[in-house]
Amino acid sequence: MSELLQSVLASDEKSDLRQFLLELRQKENRYFLRNDISIAFADYCQSTKKPMSFFAPPCWGI
Repeated sequence: MSELLQSVLASDEKSDLRQFLLELRQKENRYFLRNDISIAFADYCQSTKKPMSFFAPPCWGI
């Protein structure tokens, strides 16, 4: 997971990460389980019309 975050921060995807985190903060939940984050990220990718390659990078093993 650390490698994934480092690769995102080193790329042009920082703004997408920031936007996704802002959406998470706007939800009523204070704490998120891993599955909650995965579902929220899938919703974010769908609402922003991201390609499937954005949602499932090779390092996720999906």
